[in-house]
Amino acid sequence: MLAVTDDGQEVPIEEIHQLLSGSFAKWQLPDMVIYVDALPRTSVGKLDKKAMRAAHADIYRQATSAAPG
Repeated sequence: MLAVTDDGQEVPIEEIHQLLSGSFAKWQLPDMVIYVDALPRTSVGKLDKKAMRAAHADIYRQATSAAPG
C-alpha cells in the first residue's frame, strides 16, 4: 500500500509506520492511509463520519475481506 502526498510523491506505508512507531504502539499504526481533498462536514461543521464511511465503504470492504482470519 502506498500513500500519495499533495505534490504527487508516493510514500510507502512502511515509511509512515517508521515515522509513527516512536509515538504509537504497533497495534495503533494504520493498516492503510487514504488521502482526500477535503473532509465532509455536517451543517454545524462537525466531521460527517457517516459520509466518510459511505464514500470509502468499498475500500473498507476490500480490506476487511482480504484480512486473515
